[in-house]
Amino acid sequence: MRNLSLTIPPVVVLIVTALLMWGISLVSPGFFVEWQLRWSMAVAITLTGILISLTGIVQFRKAKTTIHPMTPAETSTVVTIGIYSYTRNPMYLGMFLMLIGWGFYLMNPFSILFSFAFVGYMNRYQIIPEEQILESKFGEEYTQYKQSVARWFV
Repeated sequence: MRNLSLTIPPVVVLIVTALLMWGISLVSPGFFVEWQLRWSMAVAITLTGILISLTGIVQFRKAKTTIHPMTPAETSTVVTIGIYSYTRNPMYLGMFLMLIGWGFYLMNPFSILFSFAFVGYMNRYQIIPEEQILESKFGEEYTQYKQSVARWFV
């Protein structure tokens, strides 16, 4: 099997994960929560994810650096302010929260658990390769940033 590092755009991984979560919800037992509560939880979590992702994009744009996830070598600066002082990957964290929101909409614990497959995939095939490139390009500046700010959130 060929190396998947930096080959599948994160938005495609998001969509595939969401579809698999939906498939899981069709074949495994879910739980019942009143529709209004279910919808409210799903919307709140999903909107939080969208807001976090968009904040990361805006801060990259302000820094005039690339947001293209397939070409981290084109990054022109290490962004360490704003949301990037809390998480090194707000766009991916936002996507993960969108999947959690989707899982709550589906009301299926197995689907919610499966959303963590997104985290595993992103760590292995997207984030670690990105970090290797950024460490090579920015050296100590990126290494210090990496040591002081969590990959996801905690």
